Amino acid sequence: SCGAIELTALHSDPVTYHRRAKHIRQSGTDDYFFSVMLDGTGHFSQNDRAVRHDTGSVLIYDSARPYSYDYLRPYKALLLRAPRHMVESRFRGARDLGGTLLSAGAPQSGLIRALISNLIETAREDDLPEAFVTPAIDLIANAFTMGAPLSGASQDRRGAALDKVKRHMLE
Repeated sequence: SCGAIELTALHSDPVTYHRRAKHIRQSGTDDYFFSVMLDGTGHFSQNDRAVRHDTGSVLIYDSARPYSYDYLRPYKALLLRAPRHMVESRFRGARDLGGTLLSAGAPQSGLIRALISNLIETAREDDLPEAFVTPAIDLIANAFTMGAPLSGASQDRRGAALDKVKRHMLE
């Protein structure tokens, strides 16, 4: 754990889980998770998206919304858990991205994998101050935004923001 951010190297036996509204109400968890699959394959669904979480791919999911996963074989993954306010203040459209996957071949996946892996290794040797880890969320948000397809609403907001910047530059 690094301040409000939690880093985990996970080794798990096969598991199936369905997080429903009652689990959300009972847990009080209000975080986003970035999951990097190191070894294994699983099926994940959230926000009407069903994806195959393969080795090397990066998944974002929202603990405050229902989701399901099914990992039929043992797997290894890296997890970064960050509070909602921290992610949403840096990551336009984060609310719409639960269940979105960056493929293993995307350059952004490699960047996120290396960053989370290095943070975990560094945290094993010494406590990391939140001021050190917080910029990692900025990098991950930007990498994910560049690599993930945007929903129509997010695309519209992004286009409006770009138009505003262009107008300002021309004045």
